[in-house]
Amino acid sequence: MLNTLEHRITQHQLLADTRIKLLHLHKLLLDTERIRYEQVRGQVSKGELLQLVINHDQFAWLHHLSELIVQIDELIHSDETITSKAIAHHILPGLGKTVNNRI
Repeated sequence: MLNTLEHRITQHQLLADTRIKLLHLHKLLLDTERIRYEQVRGQVSKGELLQLVINHDQFAWLHHLSELIVQIDELIHSDETITSKAIAHHILPGLGKTVNNRI
């Protein structure tokens, strides 16, 4: 059985690994959405893409995933102990929004 310190390290590592996977997923989804946008409206620069991601309805569904990643970052860097309860309180509500918004 893990002691308290080992458990905290494991929880932190699990959250950090999840964050990295979500960042990769976000990049893939953003690239896919950019391709879909450009097929209809033509090529956009990186600066134009940033504005589209922030303001255009076609990219709005990605905001929840971005917010989820930020919530994970905040939890990882907070003084709060990363417990299953903290993850459930801070992360799971955002995950539900992310999944339900696109399905």
